[in-house]
Amino acid sequence: MLSQVERGIVAPSLNTLYALSSYFQVGLFELFLEDTTDPGRVIRKAERRKVSFPGSSETYDVLTPSGEKGMAVLELVVPPDRGAFEHGLSHQGTECAVVLSGTAVLRLGSAVQEMEEGDSIFFQATVPHQYECGGTDPATILVFTTPAI
Repeated sequence: MLSQVERGIVAPSLNTLYALSSYFQVGLFELFLEDTTDPGRVIRKAERRKVSFPGSSETYDVLTPSGEKGMAVLELVVPPDRGAFEHGLSHQGTECAVVLSGTAVLRLGSAVQEMEEGDSIFFQATVPHQYECGGTDPATILVFTTPAI
């Protein structure tokens, strides 16, 4: 399957990507990024690296330097037309999220948490989770994960 992914024949699921990143001991988002950012360097808004997953209309801006292992900080924009995935993502560590604008829905295991601008949540990332837009405008969410995924 790895060969098919490399050749662009198949698009792996988010869980498959996480399994690959765990196997190769790299952060999930490192699979999409080139290592050109120096640690400690200011990352200007125009220089942010953008990540999107196959079959998804949401985008992540990576706010931490590539190669950072301790924590990842991501700005996630979820459009209102994006539906729920069949399965949420789960990974080792903890996650904290803050809704910067719009309304968001976090599916956390079997629970559904509705969040408005300024609300935050902290949880064990081993519980399958996914973010959705809860309104008619895109939801912008700041996500912190430790360790970095």
